[in-house]
Amino acid sequence: SSLIVGLVVLGICLFGWVFVRQVRNSERIEADLRKAQQALELIATHDSLTGLANRRLFERALDIEFGRGARQRSPLSLIMLDIDFFKRYNDAYGHVAGDHCLAEVAKVLKDCCHRKADLAVRYGGEEFAVLLPDTNLSGAMALAEQI
Repeated sequence: SSLIVGLVVLGICLFGWVFVRQVRNSERIEADLRKAQQALELIATHDSLTGLANRRLFERALDIEFGRGARQRSPLSLIMLDIDFFKRYNDAYGHVAGDHCLAEVAKVLKDCCHRKADLAVRYGGEEFAVLLPDTNLSGAMALAEQI
């Protein structure tokens, strides 16, 4: 009878140990899945060369900010820019130099966007945008001149 009790206790301990390992394993798997999901979200919403928001995120943010601006009657500004003669530069100096040029422009845009709500975007190719919620024309012009 004491052997049976001992085996039952041992079985309960073994079950508990297996259960705890399974819980820890599932927690690790969930953490890994969250990290992978965050990485996929970043890939889906940001340009890999420049690190700026991509067109998909820009269009989503523009819809949100346009609606918010209309509801709250707050200004919304947008700066669109492109690199003049970029194709000639890319053809003359090569794609590596062209990529470096795009990355440098992106760095300038990131450095100029001081507020969390401001969104610097690689719109496509050598086209960029800066979305400026709660910014009037004079504020947008000042930032455009800084860029």
